[in-house]
Amino acid sequence: MISMSMDSAASGTALTALFSNNPNEGAASAGRFASLISFKGPRPENQDRAFVALMSPQPGDARFVAAILDGMGGMEAGGKAASLAASTFIQSLVTSFTVDLGAALAMAIAEANAAVWATLRGRGGSTLTAIAMSGSGRCLAVHVGDSRLYLAFPGPAQITTDDSPRGLFGSDLGFTPGGIVQFVGVGDRVLFQSFDLSTERADSLLLTTDGFHDAEGEDLASFLGRPRSATGAALARFGKGLRLSDNATAVLISRRRVMAEFGRMAEGVLLVTSTTERRAD
Repeated sequence: MISMSMDSAASGTALTALFSNNPNEGAASAGRFASLISFKGPRPENQDRAFVALMSPQPGDARFVAAILDGMGGMEAGGKAASLAASTFIQSLVTSFTVDLGAALAMAIAEANAAVWATLRGRGGSTLTAIAMSGSGRCLAVHVGDSRLYLAFPGPAQITTDDSPRGLFGSDLGFTPGGIVQFVGVGDRVLFQSFDLSTERADSLLLTTDGFHDAEGEDLASFLGRPRSATGAALARFGKGLRLSDNATAVLISRRRVMAEFGRMAEGVLLVTSTTERRAD
């Protein structure tokens, strides 16, 4: 976990450097409240990005966000798009603490879309699926693309709908199978899905890229239906047993433990754990 200043200029520089790294292979832990895992699969480059972040500008005021992004492999700059979207998304949330959480998430995804479009002009794009929590217990999600959010346990239940013809309409409608119609970097305005999970009883939430939930091997829904699967170690073992055709990344979060972590947050600190964080040798 990397500790950064809540100062917008300093955190922006640090976040850009963090997400420019290639993802690590395997699992990482963000303390007791979240686990991250990423596998490159057979592709030449892992264009997935994933992170969890805790931020606290002042005592008694804290927010948590977890997100997963998948650079679009059919475009020339998928990894760059995912990196830029991730850093812009967090940076927007850092600077919007006076804004309602739902409005802050809408601003963050719009700013990420604008940043990717301004830089790449359609030559790269990324999915983005995120959940955010506040100290008051609110839990919201935003989503664009074909990464996914699941209620892991009790569950399982898929919350998001893939932004593809098959996901939206139940058929490919003559388009290329797996093609998505909305993504970060799509153009002037991105259309995203939003969800309020504040009253959901599930404690464990799972974010996945399509390489993970479309992999061959044990069915993800069956795996999530077992209580002991709602742990980072179990997720890592599950991932290693899959036959991958794409990059595969997942983030598992315990809402109860995130709320407990809020009480230990120091003032003015941004804590980030990412699949691109440099590991000690």
